[in-house]
Amino acid sequence: MQQFDYQEARRKYRALRVQLHAESQLDACLGDALMQWLTERRVECVGFYWPVKGEPDLRGKLSEAVQQRVIDALAMPVIQSCTEGTMRFAFWTPTTRMHKSVFGLQEIAEPIFVEPDVIIAPCVAMNSQGFRLGNGGGCYDRYLAKAYGKSVKETIAVGYEQLLLEEAFQREHDMPFDWLLTETGIRRTRRQVY
Repeated sequence: MQQFDYQEARRKYRALRVQLHAESQLDACLGDALMQWLTERRVECVGFYWPVKGEPDLRGKLSEAVQQRVIDALAMPVIQSCTEGTMRFAFWTPTTRMHKSVFGLQEIAEPIFVEPDVIIAPCVAMNSQGFRLGNGGGCYDRYLAKAYGKSVKETIAVGYEQLLLEEAFQREHDMPFDWLLTETGIRRTRRQVY
């Protein structure tokens, strides 16, 4: 069996993600599916991300969910340690002041920390078992290893359908997600209990 090449996979699927992101209707489909999912449950705070490099942009739809009182609040990650890859989540609104972090990502300038009950994370790629191929820093895996089942009740990996892989690429430290969100809808993963 050939070993999974993480570096090559990230290069290949990032390029595909940027290409797919250019098809703007895909993000609208993602947002609509997410809104439907949110209306079916009681969610206080959703932790999500500032999109980069072709990641689906859910800021508008999630802001709409707060305005319509479908959810109470939104939060975005703040990286606390570059060497350890640790992060926390801080309250976010469309008017929150952002700044460029040491990673070159947009981050909340004056964070007020919160523990979200739902986490939405972007993927370079993902599989049906709920594992996501991220950017390689391990921040989400470390966060979820501590918070899942405590403050975090459900997790959603988000990406485009063409980034859904059949092969198993996960490593021992990777945390599986409960749901996969693509432009075709949201579905439960085949997550195994660890």
